[in-house]
Amino acid sequence: MNSKFYMIYLRPNVESSVSVEAMMNELDDWFKYAENSWVVYDENRNAKDMLAMFRPLAESGGALFICQLNVQDRQGWMIKRFWDWIKKDRSKKMQKEE
Repeated sequence: MNSKFYMIYLRPNVESSVSVEAMMNELDDWFKYAENSWVVYDENRNAKDMLAMFRPLAESGGALFICQLNVQDRQGWMIKRFWDWIKKDRSKKMQKEE
């Protein structure tokens, strides 16, 4: 299975007037699991596309890291809502979670 999951760490620059949540809503689905940290799912974008998308929020003093995730090989302790989000059927209409 080709993973469409990514981890994004984004600390916006102080000058950014664009809402991070508004940008995340342009992706197919996302889950914010910690401050400045999201797991996202998108069928059509890769890390390079997301870098172009989020770069203006991080340039000039912010921080941005994006990497693809293999959610098939997973272990850990997270809230139930997170595990439900990871396992949900993505063939249905996407819903954003925070």
